[in-house]
Amino acid sequence: MKTTKKVAHEKSLVEELLPDNYNDSSQGLKRKQSKKRRRLEERAEQVDSETQLVAFQERYEIDEEERNNRKLQVTGKDSFTEDVQGSDSSEEEQEEEEDLRSLGSKSVVDGEDYGLTEEEERCLQLFENQNYFNEDGNDSSERPTLASLILQRLEEYEQSKRKDTQSLSETTSTVPPNVRELYFKVGEVLKHYSSGKLPKAVKMLPSIANWHQLLSYTRPSEWSTASVYAMTRLFIANLKSNEAQRFCSWILLPRIHEDILKRKKLNFHLYQSLKKALFKPEAFFKGIIFPLCESGECTAREATILGSVLLKSSIPLLHSASCLLKLSSFSYSPAVVIFIRILLEKKYALPSKVIDGVCRFFLSKQMEKSQRMPVLWHHALLVFTRFYHDSFSVEQKKQLRSLVTKQAHPGITPEIKSILALSDNNVKQGKDDFMVL
Repeated sequence: MKTTKKVAHEKSLVEELLPDNYNDSSQGLKRKQSKKRRRLEERAEQVDSETQLVAFQERYEIDEEERNNRKLQVTGKDSFTEDVQGSDSSEEEQEEEEDLRSLGSKSVVDGEDYGLTEEEERCLQLFENQNYFNEDGNDSSERPTLASLILQRLEEYEQSKRKDTQSLSETTSTVPPNVRELYFKVGEVLKHYSSGKLPKAVKMLPSIANWHQLLSYTRPSEWSTASVYAMTRLFIANLKSNEAQRFCSWILLPRIHEDILKRKKLNFHLYQSLKKALFKPEAFFKGIIFPLCESGECTAREATILGSVLLKSSIPLLHSASCLLKLSSFSYSPAVVIFIRILLEKKYALPSKVIDGVCRFFLSKQMEKSQRMPVLWHHALLVFTRFYHDSFSVEQKKQLRSLVTKQAHPGITPEIKSILALSDNNVKQGKDDFMVL
C-alpha cells in the first residue's frame, strides 16, 4: 500500500524568527492554520501524484477534442481573434494545460497534439540533438555552443546600452510629437489639480529613464501647490536617492524659494512636500539644503522654515552627522548657523570627526575681532557646548575660551564659560559622559 506524504508547511517570517517553544497564549492569541491550507493538505493526502496526472491527462484530452470540434479553418487575423475571443477555456484550464506540459516524459500526449508549427518543430529538433537549421532552412554543419551564445548575448546587451546612452543624449529629437502633446495636456491638468488621482501618464514617469525631459513638457513652474505635493509623493517613493535629488533640486527647491520670497511664508502643500522629501534624507540635503547654503541667497526666514521640517522629523544618525560635517565646511552665513543649531539640538552621538568639524567652524571667527557675531551665532555655540562639552579635547576647550572672550555676548557668553568650567571639573573627577562614537 502506497503511503502519501503530507505537504510541507512553509514557515512564515514570524515563525522563523521566533523560537520553536514560543507560546503567545498569554496574549489571548492562538496560532491556527487557515481553512484553505487545511483543505489543501487533506486533498493532497487523499489524491496521490499519479491520480492527479491521470486526471490532468483526461481533462486535457476532453478539452482538446471540444476545441477541435469548434475550431474553424481560418488563418491570419481570423485565427488571432479566435484565439483571443473565441476560446471558452477558463484560467484554471489553462493552468492545468501548463502543468500537464511541464510533466515532460511522463506525459502520454505527443507533441503533435499541441499543434506545433514548423518553426517550433525546428526549435524542438535543436534541443533533441538533431541537425541545426539556419534561418533559410538549410542544414548547418557548425552547431553553436553555449559559450558562443552567451558571448553573443553579452555583445547585444553592450550594444543596447550604448544605444540607450546615445538616445538619452539626443533629448528633444527622440521624443515623438504625440508624446510631447500628451504631456503638454498633462501640464494643463496639473495646473488646475486640487485633489484626486493623477493621470496615468504621470504615474509611469518614475519608471522612465528620461523622466526629467518628459516632465519638463508639463511646465512644473505652473503646477498648483497640490500638484507639487502629489508629484513629490510619487517621485520620492519611486525614485532612487540620486534621481530623487534631481527632482528636489529641479522641481521642489525653486517653488519653495519663490513662494517664501513672495509671501514671506510657505504654502501648506509645499511644506508637506518638504516633509515627504525628507523620507529620502540624502536627496533632501543634497537637493535642497546644500544648494541653498552654497548659493548664499538663503535668508534667515527661509532657513527657519526649512529647519522646522528638520526639527519635527526623525533623521537617521549617519545622514544627520554627514550633513553637519558638510555644513561646517561652508563659510559663515545665518542660514548655515541655523541648520547647524537645529541638527545639534537633536543631541545625536556624533563621531569625533563631526565634532572637530563643527568646532573648526566656530573657531574660524576667532581672529575676526572687528566683526561682531549676531545672536544666532552665539546661540548655536551655546547649544554646541551644552550638549557636547564632554567630547571636546583640552586644546579645543582652550581655543573656545579664547573665542568667547573675543566674541562676547553679555547674556550668552557667561553661560558658555560656566559649561566649559564644569566640563573641566567633570574630567578631573572622572565623570565623563561619552557622546562621541
